[in-house]
Amino acid sequence: MFVDENLAQISQDIGLLSLGANDKQIEQLATVYWFIIEFGLCKQNGKICAIGAGLLSAYGELKYACSNEPEHEPFNPEITSLRPYVDSDYQPVYFVADSIKKALEDVRSFAYSICPKYSNIYYPLTRTVKQFNNKEMVKNRVNTLKKECEGMQRELEKIIIKE
Repeated sequence: MFVDENLAQISQDIGLLSLGANDKQIEQLATVYWFIIEFGLCKQNGKICAIGAGLLSAYGELKYACSNEPEHEPFNPEITSLRPYVDSDYQPVYFVADSIKKALEDVRSFAYSICPKYSNIYYPLTRTVKQFNNKEMVKNRVNTLKKECEGMQRELEKIIIKE
């Protein structure tokens, strides 16, 4: 699952957003995560396909989820977040996204809409999390990102010249 950069990033984002969130927000995030990242479905070439790692690791449930037996509802994080899930049996309902990309966009938008005002950023080199809660911190982060983008632009130009 985390081989896919987009799924890894949404998992990281949800984890960071949960820091400082209240119990209700954490439950909503966990429920959406369960129903789309673990047991979600999406449409692809007119067929229903699995997104979720939970489905991909359980052939029987994967076959059941993609059949006409359970209910299939359109994925909407606001609705999905309020739905109880079953962790001891197959789900009675599976949520179907229009695409993986759309599902991840919807999850991210939903998470930002319900979680705390300030962003948390993980720094892998120092293995620390910082909360961006003042103007100076945000300015410093923007400057760092600009420098990183300038470096990437230089590398891109080198590649283009070689071609």
